Amino acid sequence: MNEGNRELVKDSMKDLLISIIIVAVIFLSLYAYTQNWPPIVIVESGSMQHGESSHIGIIDTGDIVLVKKIYSEEDVVTYVEGRMSGYERYGDYGDVIIYNYQGKSIIHRAIVYLKWSGSHWELRGWNSKDFGIYVKLKSYEIENGGVAANITLEITKCGKKLDIQASKLSVLGVGVPQDVLNSISISSSENKIKEGTFIYLNGVKIRYLPQIQLSFYDSYTQAKRSVPLLALQQNEIKLTFSPSWLHVSPQSIVIDDAGYAHKDIVIDLNNLNHNVVGDAGFITMGDNNLAIYGSKAYDQNSENFIPICPKLVSYNMIKGVARGEIPWFGAIKLYVTHTNTNEIPANTKTYLILSILGIFALTFIGDYISAHRKEIWSKIKSWRRRSEE
Repeated sequence: MNEGNRELVKDSMKDLLISIIIVAVIFLSLYAYTQNWPPIVIVESGSMQHGESSHIGIIDTGDIVLVKKIYSEEDVVTYVEGRMSGYERYGDYGDVIIYNYQGKSIIHRAIVYLKWSGSHWELRGWNSKDFGIYVKLKSYEIENGGVAANITLEITKCGKKLDIQASKLSVLGVGVPQDVLNSISISSSENKIKEGTFIYLNGVKIRYLPQIQLSFYDSYTQAKRSVPLLALQQNEIKLTFSPSWLHVSPQSIVIDDAGYAHKDIVIDLNNLNHNVVGDAGFITMGDNNLAIYGSKAYDQNSENFIPICPKLVSYNMIKGVARGEIPWFGAIKLYVTHTNTNEIPANTKTYLILSILGIFALTFIGDYISAHRKEIWSKIKSWRRRSEE
């Protein structure tokens, strides 16, 4: 072997070694972050797409996503919990999970977490006991010759998750003077309802009492509830702050205006036999399945939809939660193995080709700069000297 060939082999081995080190560092870094092996998954179906085209930030066929390990069910935020708190992943509320069923990996959004109580299904993140206050008339004193009243209300917070804010009193009815509002004040600590909070209404004009209601707003559920002032003379009243888009009953869970297609999700609890589906786990659904197949297209629905997974997704079935995205490059595997190529978005192929050409161009430019760095540096110094003269 002549000197030229030896140098060529030496450079080739050096490039190969550098490439192996780079790949090893990348995968070790991914493992350190995800705590999973393999740390990535290639998306092979279009069930999570938002339409027919590929979008960065949305899980599309041919994308690669990281699979971050979880250590309990509590590490997964459901759609319902995410919608209440504003937590979003991949273009919608809640976490997207990767779980295994009968040897297949499924990547879908966690909609709700259910637990069988022995007599009914309980929805994690929602319990009517957690979202209520009791409003009670504590005292009622007439003053100014019977034309006004001083009223004391006692508010007891029974909700664990409420962030109730007491709003100003509003006046209902036509023709009521606006200065009525000025004669009514609310006194509470930082305007937040806490245990045993007292609200004092001083100088309320008697003739306007039938038209006055006390309003409360909960920033957690983003719900507003009102109670007529006169109704408190008869009974203590409980106000429940369920979100306007969530309807929970022993028979069903209905979520209004969900997903990119703004359709309702209807989970039929009567069809969930805990002896069959399990006592606890997640109801899951593909974003695109909701848009295409409708309100009952969740994975566990064996009555009105393809039973993708006829069991609640338990912790032991979950490989991890989806994090991050490497768009388009997973499509290479799908093309090579002829897997669901008809589901790959049309623009994925275009972006993939452009990305590969871009990588080759950057590699060529890098190699050229490395091979001619002395000549390039000499030209730069020469250009600097001429510019200084």
